[in-house]
Amino acid sequence: MAASSSLSFRPFFSSVATDSKGVPSATENGAYDYTRSGNPTRDALESLSAKLDKADRAFCFTSGMAALAAVAHLVGTGEEIVAGYDIYGGSDWLLSQVIPKTGVVVKRVNTSDLGEVASAIGPSTKLVWLESPTNPRQIISDIRKIAEMAHAHGAIVLVDNSIMSPVLSQPLDLGASKENNLLTSKLLQITNLFELLLFFVRPSFFHTLLCTRPQSVLAVKGDRLSFLLLSLPLVLCLIFIPDCLLVSTINSLAKQLYFLQNAEGSGVAPFDCWICLRGIKTMALRVQKQQWKSASGVLCDRRMPLKLKGKFYRTAIRLAMLYGTECWAVKHQHVHKMSVAEMRMLRWRCGLTRKDKIRNEWVRHVQRRPTDAPVRRCVYGTEDNAKKIAEFLTSHPQVTQVNYAGLSGHPGRALHYSQAKGAGSVMSFLTGSLALSKHIVKTTKYFGVTVSFESVKSLRSLPCFMSHASIPSAVREGRGLSEDLIRISVGIEDADDMIADLDHALKTCPL
Repeated sequence: MAASSSLSFRPFFSSVATDSKGVPSATENGAYDYTRSGNPTRDALESLSAKLDKADRAFCFTSGMAALAAVAHLVGTGEEIVAGYDIYGGSDWLLSQVIPKTGVVVKRVNTSDLGEVASAIGPSTKLVWLESPTNPRQIISDIRKIAEMAHAHGAIVLVDNSIMSPVLSQPLDLGASKENNLLTSKLLQITNLFELLLFFVRPSFFHTLLCTRPQSVLAVKGDRLSFLLLSLPLVLCLIFIPDCLLVSTINSLAKQLYFLQNAEGSGVAPFDCWICLRGIKTMALRVQKQQWKSASGVLCDRRMPLKLKGKFYRTAIRLAMLYGTECWAVKHQHVHKMSVAEMRMLRWRCGLTRKDKIRNEWVRHVQRRPTDAPVRRCVYGTEDNAKKIAEFLTSHPQVTQVNYAGLSGHPGRALHYSQAKGAGSVMSFLTGSLALSKHIVKTTKYFGVTVSFESVKSLRSLPCFMSHASIPSAVREGRGLSEDLIRISVGIEDADDMIADLDHALKTCPL
């Protein structure tokens, strides 16, 4: 059955080889002659994944590292890769121990320092390797400006977006050339699958868009492709969704990566693709739950932009308050209870469902408040899971530092929110004591211990002893990666339970 079948739920095809009787010529193979070269279920996953980021092509690999290794093969002997210091431990291992053996020069820089990045990129640079936020220290890089620097030299830009997802961030819209998305975390609700998707977008060779924005954007939406130089540099945008790699580039690059995937046998098995197809259906819901308990609750944050606050007030709150004469009871200084009809109207006007909690109380200041006034009373009873845990850790006396882009004190917060819709659910923190950090990881009972992240279950780890253990201790110290650093991936459990668990672990340390 063709991958484009319109079945309500697609079956998976496990055949290793396909009979080619229907092919007109005995010397030609069919579209799915051998699963390593192509499979209807894998094609369906790749097609759907490409649509998530408006890409023309996607390739699904058995693991994130398999996709990254395939990208590394695009860089030849004597050419250069510029990569950040603070990246995933597996990527660091590949860049420091494997790639240099092929004659490729790897330069490591602080990607949050644009001057350092600019000095490292040169005529021999063929690939710029980024993470933003980084794993595990949550360092933010300016993807737009770095992409401009790289494209000026005809280099590919690869963005490891595993901490985000297409729901929260789309590096293809920021000028990156490749996007690597981790399927096991965000696209799936399972953590034992490791599929990596490479997405490709073919830019319009003779179309250049004059952007009114302050930065050049290489988008994958119709004719919005820009920053097209005369040399037609390859542009690659990579996002990690849970082991998924997205790539935007010209058609020849897609052919190269398909050749590598086929030659190395790194395509995902049909059953794993089928599981991914099931998980993608609930990806957005899981991402929202990890960040906030109600998809619409973010609109009620008292620090939301004034423009959005005013729009929300005009289209929802004011309309609801003026609906029915009983709403005018709020003129008096007492709490007004909304009627069932008003509740239904508010849900309909805001696109809410019954699962979205609405506080059934209104006070006088809501009705005639200026559109730029702070929201003193949330419309929805919502709580930001990850942010709530991060704020608890920030206020705890035994925690010396919290790394989370969603915190107001994070140095890269403004830049991050200019590139993404949310801060994600991964954070890290320092205690100043390795013994205390080990005690926390050992005694917390609601957090799983694993090197993975972005699961529906909350997880914790000690990167220096787990995901980044392959990096020599002296190198880790030089990069600011302390042994007492704990990484947390917030799941969809109740945030209060997670906080109580962490608080108990912090209080019961014998030291």
